[in-house]
Amino acid sequence: SDPKQCVYIVRYGLRECDLVEEVGPFDMDISTEGSNHANSMASRLLQENKNNEETKISAIYSSPFYRSAHTSQILASSLGCPVNIEEGLTEWLTTGLVGKDNHQPRTAEELYQCGFQSINCSYSSINAVDSSDDAPRFIESENMLLKRCKATIERLLQNAQDNSSIVIVSHAPVNQGVVLALAGDSSNPSSSSFKGKLWYLGGLTKFTRTDGKNLDKWTCKYYSDTAHMPVEGGYQDGEQGWTLPILE
Repeated sequence: SDPKQCVYIVRYGLRECDLVEEVGPFDMDISTEGSNHANSMASRLLQENKNNEETKISAIYSSPFYRSAHTSQILASSLGCPVNIEEGLTEWLTTGLVGKDNHQPRTAEELYQCGFQSINCSYSSINAVDSSDDAPRFIESENMLLKRCKATIERLLQNAQDNSSIVIVSHAPVNQGVVLALAGDSSNPSSSSFKGKLWYLGGLTKFTRTDGKNLDKWTCKYYSDTAHMPVEGGYQDGEQGWTLPILE
C-alpha cells in the first residue's frame, strides 16, 4: 500500500521559567530538562518515521519563539532535515501571552546566530504576521487564531513536495488550531471531538492519510501523547495541560 503522509505536531517540553500572563517573560528558552524532553521526542519521531509505511519527514516548521526553535533544532539534528521558521505558527498574539507591547521574537537569522544551525535562513513564511486577513495579527481573538492556523497548515501542506511528512513545533493554542483545521472543525470548534482534551508539555499529536489534497482525509492517530516523556516529574502522565477556551 502507499506510504502514509503524516503531520506530527509537537508542544515543546519544560521551559526554563514560567510565563506569567501579561507580565512575562514571553520568550524564554527550554530548560535542561526541556532539552532532554526534546531528545525523547526526537527518538520517537525517528522510530515512527523510519520505515517505508510513512513518507519521509522533509522539514520541521517552527514558531519563531526561542523555546520552539531550540526544540526544533534538537529534533532536526536527529531527523536530518531543515527547520523553517514560520510566522504563521507564532504564539497566540494576546496581551497575556506576548504582553501589552507585543513582544517580538527573533528572526530566523538571529536564531541561526544563536547556534541553531539547522535553520534554513532562505525560507520565507507562507503566512507572515500582518500579511493578510488570515495572518497572525495583534491583538488576536480566538476566531482569528483558528482562521490563521487553518490558513497556515493548508499552505504548508500545499508546499509539501511529493506528499512528504512534516513536523510542526509550536505552542498549545496554535497546535490546537492546527488540529481543528486537520479535523475539519475550525468553523465549528465547540462540537469538536477534541473538546475537553488537554495538550501537555512534550505532547505529540499525529495525523495521517494515504491520499487527499490540502485539508482532506486526515485521521488523528493520537493526540497529545506523552508516552515518550519521562515518568519522573509526572511528565508521562501529563504536566501543565492546556486547552483553548472554546474547547474547555
